[in-house]
Amino acid sequence: MAISITVYVPLCRNTQYGRTIGRDFVNGRDINASLVREGLAWHYKEYSDEELLASLETEARTKHVGLWSERNPFPPWEWRRWGSSKQRDWFEQNNTSGEQQARGPPESAPSATAPLPAAEGPTQSKAKSYWLNTKSIVRHRSSCRWFNNTAKGRFCGPNDGHACGQCGG
Repeated sequence: MAISITVYVPLCRNTQYGRTIGRDFVNGRDINASLVREGLAWHYKEYSDEELLASLETEARTKHVGLWSERNPFPPWEWRRWGSSKQRDWFEQNNTSGEQQARGPPESAPSATAPLPAAEGPTQSKAKSYWLNTKSIVRHRSSCRWFNNTAKGRFCGPNDGHACGQCGG
């Protein structure tokens, strides 16, 4: 049986939100570096000037691994700055098949890479008529109070998931 030991090394204190920025090590492995190397995390240069993480991110971008294999990766700190209303608008504009698809941010969005042209294909209004709560797998009509108002969800078609008991979704 393997024993896992986690060590957290604080590096600095982010005074704006009172968060501590640090490095995580599990059994001597630098988890921060591993995630950035594999393209599973961004190196947030505003709070970290570590050259190792910067070079690992550059390497991951060059190799197009993890999130860098996407057409137009969007920094999470920029996404959070948008707020839920603008995020919802972005999903509505970029949904064509009832699934949330990564298409890159709209032209007005700040971008980590050059913006790409919008995806082909007409937007299906039918797909925007239903909302699927992906946690409960319940489908809601656009008139339902739960439409686009759940912690986890996506636009869906009329046959996805189970119909809502209130709106008949």
